[in-house]
Amino acid sequence: MKIANNFHIIGFVIIIATSIFLALLVYYQISLTIEKQQSVDHSYKIIFKFGNLLSLLKDSETGVRGYVITHNSTFLEPYNQAIPQINIEYNNLLTLTKDDPDQQMRLANLQPLIVERLDILNKQKNLLDIGSNYSENYVVTGKQIMDNIREITNNATNEEQILLDKKNKETDASNNLTIIISSVASLGIGITSSIIFYIINRNMRSTLRIQNELEDKKKSDIVKDEFAAMVSHELKTPLMPILWHAKMLKDVATDAEQLESLEAIEKNAKRLEMLLGDIMDARKLDLDRMKFNIEETPLDSFFAEMNSAYKQTLASKEIKFTTEIPHGIIIKADRVRLRQVFDNLINNALKFLPKNNGIIDIVASKKDKDLIMCVKDNGPGIPPEKQKELFQKFYQIDTSERRKISGTGLGLVISKGIVEKHNGSIWIESDGKNGTSVFIKLPL
Repeated sequence: MKIANNFHIIGFVIIIATSIFLALLVYYQISLTIEKQQSVDHSYKIIFKFGNLLSLLKDSETGVRGYVITHNSTFLEPYNQAIPQINIEYNNLLTLTKDDPDQQMRLANLQPLIVERLDILNKQKNLLDIGSNYSENYVVTGKQIMDNIREITNNATNEEQILLDKKNKETDASNNLTIIISSVASLGIGITSSIIFYIINRNMRSTLRIQNELEDKKKSDIVKDEFAAMVSHELKTPLMPILWHAKMLKDVATDAEQLESLEAIEKNAKRLEMLLGDIMDARKLDLDRMKFNIEETPLDSFFAEMNSAYKQTLASKEIKFTTEIPHGIIIKADRVRLRQVFDNLINNALKFLPKNNGIIDIVASKKDKDLIMCVKDNGPGIPPEKQKELFQKFYQIDTSERRKISGTGLGLVISKGIVEKHNGSIWIESDGKNGTSVFIKLPL
């Protein structure tokens, strides 16, 4: 027994360490990809700013040219708007390229050209303002300066484009590597979890067999409780990364096959999460640690929510779902826990309904100072001799039809515990042939 326990501890340490290592590896790769993408965005911004600077200089030329030709001051609007923005864009480029000596050199060569070009435009405008003809030399000189400005900005843009192409290739490679690492990490966590769970389960079964030979049924149940608490608690740790990675990989899945595989991983991980939740709830009830928020609960709204959740979904599966309750009744109950009971009962019924024309009816009625609620289905029913065992932990009805249905056998145990915490009772009626009715009695 001591050797087995030590092996379990080592196994849990291995799975936790593996999960942490893989999670850190994925985090590092994602951070690296984000950093590369930010570098790509930086290059795009530099290219845009150079283009915008050249565009503003062209706008200032256009404004002055229109004013010279028409003598209409409204044509100066592009010029007036461009002048303050040119200095802003130039300073932005100085900041964006501060780590690039070549671009800084180009900007240093560009500055006197911009100043000279704006000075010529200003002189042209001022000459016209005082009624003098502007010199044609200004036009020739201005064109030469603009050609030099275009050459510098084109060289700067081309160099940044070459750098951008290189960054894009690196980013694509990093994205692909991120997908591969994330896939391998998820798979590794899943495989490690499965192996450890299998070994634990195998060793625990061996332990339980030995103790069943030495102890009575009550002591055997205690061992099962301890096993359930340990497994459910420890398996919660790797389960969250599996779900997180599956969701992340779904967002970047490139084809239907990958998406289908990831959805299968996510679906089974969520199912495992639900099974672990049942084990934890059963344990809380045993230790009297389940919390209840008792409040006034109107049956009308309670069953309206249930109808909304089930009716349309079940109708698409050709299952008839109905509720019949008296109106205006208010009970004191934990709304969430009471809904958990009905979800368990409805899900149990769904497992055994006929393939065609399945029916689930929920009926409520007042009787003296109690409320009697019944969940009835038209499944195969439960043999009377099996009914007294249904509220025992991990119990599965031993018939070939029902053994095909998976589950922990804790749903009815949890439902019974919740109902009894509401000072109520729960029982089953069935003739073993014509459906099953589960009754819940709660005080009004």
